[in-house]
Amino acid sequence: MSVTRAQNARHQAVAITPKHLITPQLADCDTRLAIAQTATERSIATHIEKHFPADRLAALKTQFDKNGSVQLDHILPEKIHRQYLWEIERAFKNSGEEHHLINNETRTLRKYKKLPYDIVMRESILAQRLYQSKSLQRLASSIVGDTVTELNDEFAKDRVVAHQLSKGLSHGTHVDPKLIALVLILKGLPKSAGGGMRFFNVPPRHRPVYPEKIKAITKKYRARAKTFYLPGNSAHISLAGELPHEVLPVTGPGTRVNVTHSYGTVTSDQSEQRKAYERYVYEKEVLSTDKRAPIA
Repeated sequence: MSVTRAQNARHQAVAITPKHLITPQLADCDTRLAIAQTATERSIATHIEKHFPADRLAALKTQFDKNGSVQLDHILPEKIHRQYLWEIERAFKNSGEEHHLINNETRTLRKYKKLPYDIVMRESILAQRLYQSKSLQRLASSIVGDTVTELNDEFAKDRVVAHQLSKGLSHGTHVDPKLIALVLILKGLPKSAGGGMRFFNVPPRHRPVYPEKIKAITKKYRARAKTFYLPGNSAHISLAGELPHEVLPVTGPGTRVNVTHSYGTVTSDQSEQRKAYERYVYEKEVLSTDKRAPIA
């Protein structure tokens, strides 16, 4: 760990660790980080138990089964939400680049600021802690109806990414390589400013949607599309690896900041057909996307 990284780690560990656990004897950075990690998980578990009781989880699962996507509000304890937003906005300030990208296969346009996995992990102490949170994974599993799994294959480098969109930026229609996406909205926008997340509820008989069929499928099922305008500290969990989705252009003032956690499931991880589809989508959606000159 570099000096700067260690200093940031100490600062952030103290910031989110209960004060009664900080004593002069706990000056070692690794010890403080371990305490902070335990405290973070305990805080998330308590928060989820309070805000997502069994009857609400059942209703969310019913909605997910019907639409392949569902919105969650107050996803994180407020203190953790504020800390995570601070870390990610600082990372964008230090390392974020704004690019104009176009997919060579689907010809869909994407214009946004992005932080790849390695930068997110370097700049944010909370990123890995939240991605590996058993409480968040259990919440997602309850809604999806299958146990979500962390990525450990060729897609692992994309398991956590951050996006920032401001006026004129968008994220064109696409599908993700991995089946499940938990999108944490750290800073949202009002409906009047655009930047809504749109999902196309394609019938199961047409799933999964291959990249080259996205335009035809989304045109056919546009009437079934659902658009969500999510506030800060909310989330969206979806079958992002089956259903086409997009982030609409931001048209007003303000900035939208989100972090996407990608997961597999126990069932999908065991399916050779699913694995072949994921490799195909990864080649078409990720490897076939050119990074053009930075947007002025």
